[in-house]
Amino acid sequence: MNLFIGNLPVTATEGDLLSLLRLPQEEATRRLRIFKRADRKGSTQRFGLVYVESDADLRKMLARSRDAELDGQRLNVREFYSRAAGNERRALNWRSKIWPHAERRSSERRTAAA
Repeated sequence: MNLFIGNLPVTATEGDLLSLLRLPQEEATRRLRIFKRADRKGSTQRFGLVYVESDADLRKMLARSRDAELDGQRLNVREFYSRAAGNERRALNWRSKIWPHAERRSSERRTAAA
């Protein structure tokens, strides 16, 4: 299980998160990662992921870091869940299936002249 820590300030380090979550320093390399990703506006989003062994430990960490702040910025702390792809429910053979509805592009230039 993983714990997601979002809305990290630019100055946040792994040491800051370890002290905030009360984790020992030796476990930092195994359990904690900070990621940077560019968003659509061109700015950088920073977030952290913490690996937690058990569900009970995850609940404890969520309870004690509910109102967490770092450098005056409130953090978004929640359980991590992976996002599903937008078309994952599409059938594998969707390209070979015949479209059952009426064609809407009958007046386009790509349509063969009858």
